[in-house]
Amino acid sequence: MEVLADLPAGEVLRRLRSFELDAGITYLREDVAEGFRTLRLYEERYALLTSMAEELARQPSAAWSEASRLPLCLLAPNLQGRQLVDEVFTGLGLRAAPRVETDSVPSLFAHVRTDRWASIVPYAGLHVFGVPPGMRAVPLVEPERTAPIGLVTGAREPGPVIARALLEAARHIDTPAVLEGLPPRPGA
Repeated sequence: MEVLADLPAGEVLRRLRSFELDAGITYLREDVAEGFRTLRLYEERYALLTSMAEELARQPSAAWSEASRLPLCLLAPNLQGRQLVDEVFTGLGLRAAPRVETDSVPSLFAHVRTDRWASIVPYAGLHVFGVPPGMRAVPLVEPERTAPIGLVTGAREPGPVIARALLEAARHIDTPAVLEGLPPRPGA
């Protein structure tokens, strides 16, 4: 078995169509439904990850417009997570002007650890990578934005054994409760 990470959503779908992948976890946008089997796992939320020295770190939440004024490290423009950030900024009449762009969430956390940049990160990533020491994850509001994340497989029957097993396992996990029930690792 091979596990790939940080593929753009379009690449996940392309590889599912060409039988290069058995399953993928991605944003559930309108283009995902046709020709695929999907199982919604949770609604992704977003947080501003910033230094404790930053004034916004001392607030219970931060507005997206406030986050836009910080020196940002963001995902690359071809990734769905970044496209969502750009949509929020555009809706506010703003434009994201990151100083650093990367193609992976782990890289966002690594850059923020240097204390030179802030980032907008998926809340689920906080449970995986934790909040680096000296940093704080501040929920982003005004607007509150979520995005559905789900397991996607090809619609073909009977489908690969691993895809069927993943779908069956995912049906028995209350992912939102898991994400809500686990506090971010120390440093939050």
